Amino acid sequence: MPLGALTGTDAGLFEAQGGDIGRVSVGVASRPKVSLPAASVQDDSSDGFLRFPAGTLQRVMKEGKGAKPSVDQKVRIDYSVWYDAFDGEKKLVDKRALESRVSDTPRWLQETLLSMRLGERRRIVLPGGHVSGAKGARYVQIQLVQMRVSAGIIQF
Repeated sequence: MPLGALTGTDAGLFEAQGGDIGRVSVGVASRPKVSLPAASVQDDSSDGFLRFPAGTLQRVMKEGKGAKPSVDQKVRIDYSVWYDAFDGEKKLVDKRALESRVSDTPRWLQETLLSMRLGERRRIVLPGGHVSGAKGARYVQIQLVQMRVSAGIIQF
């Protein structure tokens, strides 16, 4: 299921918040592009989390290997979301094998995916304003499990 087609409680998490979400068209017509952050600043008070330009805090939990996806590639991810904390009691979502083109995801997720290597797992703190209707932060764990390339599929 494409990320933009999510329904129910997890829909707002991976959908663009109407209007401009900070994407710029460059190169291939009609395909939005995102530039990677030149350097993320480490936040010493956040246990090794790095702040990304879209406002998320991210920490690599498991290093990936191999290539990083491009903005035009389809990727498959596993993800979990909590209301209260990572591995908390209030789990909102636990999905496997969710597929979407990187360019069809919100800016924060594009930044994340474009900087991940296959097999990598990250924990991400999403401030409340990143999720439609959310009044507090969401705690997201994502693992990049597959990338589609013109010659076939690369899997972790």
